Amino acid sequence: MKIFEQKGTSRSAAACGYCRTVGHNIRDCPQVAEDYAFWKDYKVPLQTGNPCRWFNATQPKYWGEWYTKCTDAMQKQLDYKESLKKPKKTLPKRKPTCGFCGSEHHNRRNCHKMKTFIKEAGQANENWRRAAYDLLVTKLGISVGAAIKVKKDRYYGNTGKDIENVALVTDVNWDKLNLSCANGRWGDYMQGLSIGIMIDGSRCSLSFNRDFQQADGFQSVFSSVDGYGSWKYDSKVANAPKPLDESWVSEYKEAFDYLAKKRSHLKLQEEGIVRLVAKWK
Repeated sequence: MKIFEQKGTSRSAAACGYCRTVGHNIRDCPQVAEDYAFWKDYKVPLQTGNPCRWFNATQPKYWGEWYTKCTDAMQKQLDYKESLKKPKKTLPKRKPTCGFCGSEHHNRRNCHKMKTFIKEAGQANENWRRAAYDLLVTKLGISVGAAIKVKKDRYYGNTGKDIENVALVTDVNWDKLNLSCANGRWGDYMQGLSIGIMIDGSRCSLSFNRDFQQADGFQSVFSSVDGYGSWKYDSKVANAPKPLDESWVSEYKEAFDYLAKKRSHLKLQEEGIVRLVAKWK
């Protein structure tokens, strides 16, 4: 799922809203005072080396905007300096609560509800993966190295009839497939099925016709298929020499342990994850 796959991804450092330099913000920007020393006397601060990289400051048509941004930034700096002189308000201490269930009597480490969710989510994910394995590998014969029969809609070939061919399955995103694939809601938890195939030396994505995707046996396991391909699955021809090992069904449980540490039970409930776990556990 997206939230787990993107964990640890570093965000790019924010740039100053005035001079666009990374490492400080507007209230600490040294360029504001330098420019304002000119603007307060209604002079264009071109001598400062054109620091404002968000436009071409040498063009007179931008000077009005530059003046406004500089005076606004200067006012923010003055307001900030004044705020530092005021005594800080002492806020009443908040009683610590559990980030998962909201209880005031324990934290996440001792949360029984969180431990139960992680256990049930792990079992639900294993049950879902077993269903996905039975559907893709056992029933449809889809695994890396397998040969499958595919069809292209007649409108793509302008021949008046469907075009058939045999494709070799080159890749399936097995490592990312998990319980959230059955979640029909977009967001941090949704994951689609992605299958790559090779036909006559060309690589493309495998798709499924609408009736196939809307069939209960498919739709209950996969709510979406990534990518778009004109070649649609028709039937299996030959199984892969080494199909996906069944040990795959018990993997990826660590994602739900991570999820419980980053989201509250209420948030997971609102996003449909709690319902999904209850359905598949």
